[in-house]
Amino acid sequence: MAFWNMGKGKNNQSGINVISRAKTYKTDESLWEHIKCPYCFEEFSHRNVAFRCETGFSEEFINQKTMEYEREDDEMKKRNLQTLIENASKYLIQPDKTYQNFWREMVGDSNYENDEYCQRPVIDISDAIEELYDSDGFLEAIKDKAGKKTDKRICPYCHNLLPRFYGKNEIKFMSVIGITSSGKTVYLSQLVDNLEADLDKVGCSIIYSKEATEFRKQHIIKKGYPLPVGTVVRFVPPIYFTVQKNQRNITLVTYDIAGEACADADYVVTYGKFIKNSHSIMMLIDPGQFKGLHAALENTTVQMSADEVKASPTTVLSAIHSAFMGVSSEKSSVPLAAVISKSDVLMSLTDSIGEPLIPYQSHVRQDLTQTANKSFNEDEYKNVNADITSVVMTQFPALHTTIINNFTHYGYFAVSALGCDVTEISDGTGVSWTPVSDPIPFRIEEPFFWILKEWGLID
Repeated sequence: MAFWNMGKGKNNQSGINVISRAKTYKTDESLWEHIKCPYCFEEFSHRNVAFRCETGFSEEFINQKTMEYEREDDEMKKRNLQTLIENASKYLIQPDKTYQNFWREMVGDSNYENDEYCQRPVIDISDAIEELYDSDGFLEAIKDKAGKKTDKRICPYCHNLLPRFYGKNEIKFMSVIGITSSGKTVYLSQLVDNLEADLDKVGCSIIYSKEATEFRKQHIIKKGYPLPVGTVVRFVPPIYFTVQKNQRNITLVTYDIAGEACADADYVVTYGKFIKNSHSIMMLIDPGQFKGLHAALENTTVQMSADEVKASPTTVLSAIHSAFMGVSSEKSSVPLAAVISKSDVLMSLTDSIGEPLIPYQSHVRQDLTQTANKSFNEDEYKNVNADITSVVMTQFPALHTTIINNFTHYGYFAVSALGCDVTEISDGTGVSWTPVSDPIPFRIEEPFFWILKEWGLID
């Protein structure tokens, strides 16, 4: 049984075929030598990436061939079986200890997302008979010694699956942090789902990854559909998409991080690396977390659990600063978007003398306006930033003090991911919430545009 292809290629001195594929999009080749894993954050070259092998053999198969070998009298057949057994043993389907150890450390469960495919053999270009590159020279796939193509690229250090073409473009990491009641997961769902239309307002386009497309399917925000539940205090796989403008491409890796977890010292030790490696932070703050608004919100649906109360924005911000700067008192220069969620709740409140917390003429009450040259709307941002700063300084001054003491680049925003009320629904397994009408998101793109501006992608 000769399945093994040990033939030599003709285009490479090592005897490995080198194939170029169709061109994809413009990129900076120097980035390919310093690809950072979105899970363990180790760096590697595009040619040092590992692959999940399509070829794989079970122990049962090898045992069966071993018995055939022992019974075989023909020397030629015996040698062929021996070669088959030796090669198949190198492609044994078995638990991947590197992968298991990563998830054991992350979530305390070595079998987390550990399906059969994650037990397939791991190989690199040293095990290939053919290397497959796109026309730019970026390694996208290889063929193993059985002649099967694999394009399932994984990190060579932690063996987690990488998105297609990950590392070909500039990579930016963004952490979105907020307590469960802040509506963070709903906000992220709306932001990602509406990005194609919203990014056109600033002259950008988007390429959704397979993971982002799946995220959109699983997080439908619509009348009659249960709203996504908040992030549990454990790791959530990141969301990937590529933002393009003027031949610059940024692969954005977005992490959904539970704010309650940032008040847990053990969690910060394990998950702080995701914050530490972030190029920006978007922190969603529930109006119910404003100490000065507790009485005003007492009869509303904005209620919080004991864990959420413990995860004060000031506590979370201090944990974020520690992740970046350690024990240093130096300020972090990482852009921080402090986003007040449920802005429709804020707009309904008045201060101690009956004046609206948000002035009627404020841009907080209006949708974001596209500029003529598709740039960031600096004028509207300044108005929103000033009005929300005023609310924060009167209703939660400690929050503003914490921000200015720990961050050099920050901005205040107010958004509504739904723009409508919600109502309870029951499907027999429990109670959930659904919008009373089809949602109309409000200014959800503004903090994201501000981050893109801080990164220099938009004007």
